Amino acid sequence: MTPSLTVLMPAFNSALTIETAIESILGQTYSDFEFLIFDDGSLDDTAARIKSYAEKDRRIRLIENGINLGLIRTLNRGLDEARGQFIARMDADDISRPRRFEMQMNFLRDHPDVAVCGTALREFGGSRNRTTRPPLGHETIIAHMVFDCPIAHPSVVIRNSVLKKHNLRYNAAHKHAEDLGLWLAISRFAKLANLPDVLLDYRVSQHSITGVLRRDSHAFAERQRAERILCSDVFERLGLQVTPSQLDLHLASLWPATAATISLEQLDAWYEILLNAARGTTGVDVRGFAQELAHRRILSYRWNKSTGLKKYRQFRTSAIGNRLPLQFTAELKFLLRSIFG
Repeated sequence: MTPSLTVLMPAFNSALTIETAIESILGQTYSDFEFLIFDDGSLDDTAARIKSYAEKDRRIRLIENGINLGLIRTLNRGLDEARGQFIARMDADDISRPRRFEMQMNFLRDHPDVAVCGTALREFGGSRNRTTRPPLGHETIIAHMVFDCPIAHPSVVIRNSVLKKHNLRYNAAHKHAEDLGLWLAISRFAKLANLPDVLLDYRVSQHSITGVLRRDSHAFAERQRAERILCSDVFERLGLQVTPSQLDLHLASLWPATAATISLEQLDAWYEILLNAARGTTGVDVRGFAQELAHRRILSYRWNKSTGLKKYRQFRTSAIGNRLPLQFTAELKFLLRSIFG
């Protein structure tokens, strides 16, 4: 009998975490699924650990790549193998909470116009222990894509019929941003959504995408190339015709090393343009977008190479500052850093 849901989980050298990840899936309150686990050429005993679970639960199917194909090719193999009407993503170092699939499947069945459903998540690992609350509605999710990917990849359930009908797959040109690329492609044909509930525990480590981008300059350059392609698409969806220099400025503002070189006046002028675009786009939660923009502005100011109270005065007296919500704790930290360095 064909399962309603396919769970797709790639694994590479994941022996230390994969058992916890597998058990979190097998412990779901929603049980009508097949569980495809791809061992992507692991050099440790990842495959052996998967096999020990597959022998006890027939829903698990281990597929061994033989060599390391990388995430995008492995995920596309998974799309080809998936039999379910829906596809849930999972990573081999994360933990799904017990009602995750139940709640997402209920939502997707109640909202047939939605093709991607993500969730809020809790970050853990090292010193990280925080909850990330994403934007919920379709238009607001699209608007937030100018900053980052507002749908956590390992939290999603995807409507497989939309992928098949429109021949949608992960794009190799979007390496290190392949999830954002797929969500944008899907959003041309169906809606995107997030649930406000925390249904995934996301492990932050040196192997997570954030850790990889911080230490691998080649991976960072690939991410920036993908961001250039995808941000242009998002701006078009918001009705913004950006110049090449505006796109350069925006992309530079997203990362500490490059944001440090942008003038504060340029940053604030650009943020005015973004806020006005959000206000002019039907359906966008402008208040939520403004809160995210306020957060991004504080980060960009903190990263800027200017020092002292001059930077803080610009922050407080600029016109855009009066149009964005006050984030007292974050602003206090920024003031103290401006004074004391």
